[in-house]
Amino acid sequence: MNITDSNNTSGSPATDSLVVRFVRDTRGANLVEYIMLVGLIAILCIVAFRQFGDVVEKKIGQEKSAIDAINATTGGGG
Repeated sequence: MNITDSNNTSGSPATDSLVVRFVRDTRGANLVEYIMLVGLIAILCIVAFRQFGDVVEKKIGQEKSAIDAINATTGGGG
């Protein structure tokens, strides 16, 4: 059944008009799409941090140790 069909006798004309306007109204659709996209990106980031977090933390620790060793040999401080 086509909502825009003028032979639709399922409800009152006012109700049919509201339904047709609701179906045709696309305001806010872009906002919803952007919210869904941001949510998907957030989920992907969380998964990536959980997957690679230990590896990244270990690598950062190694780099910190190397910098601390350089500072110790050159007399630099932090």
